[in-house]
Order: sequence, then structure tokens, then C-alpha cells
Amino acid sequence: MFKSEFIKEIAREADFTQAETARFLEAFQEVVTNALAEGDEVMLTGFGCFSARRKPARTMLSFGKEIDVPAKKTIVFKAGRTLKEAVN
Repeated sequence: MFKSEFIKEIAREADFTQAETARFLEAFQEVVTNALAEGDEVMLTGFGCFSARRKPARTMLSFGKEIDVPAKKTIVFKAGRTLKEAVN
């Protein structure tokens, strides 16, 4: 599902306009992004948890050559029980 389809579905479900839904989605993305950038987690009970984890620097092999991979943060989403049950 693409973003435009997602907005249409939320607008239909919640009985909002697509413009209102788009503004809400943009605000949601900004709040989650800012929270993760500050090291916070975003927990939506039943749906899941967004968090940022730090990956340490490492050396990997690629076609017989060693490559240094710098440390970085990665985004993780862990699905909540309600979401898992709905999918299964």
C-alpha cells in the first residue's frame, strides 16, 4: 500500500478529509522521527514500538577484502500483540 492509498483508507475509516489525514500523517511522521532522533521510543499499545538501536563499528569481508563499516543507528519496529494476532 502506497502513502496515497494509506491516506485514502484512513480518511474513509475515520470520516476525515484526505487533506486532514495527510496533515495528521505528516505530523505523526515528524513526532516519531524527532523522538527517535532524541533517543526515545514511541510505544503504541497494541500496535507496536518504534526504537533506535546503535550498531557498533565492525569489519566485514566483501569479495575477499576487508571493509570497515562505521557505527550507526538503525530503526527497529517491534509489532504489538494485537497487531500480531490480527495478522496471524
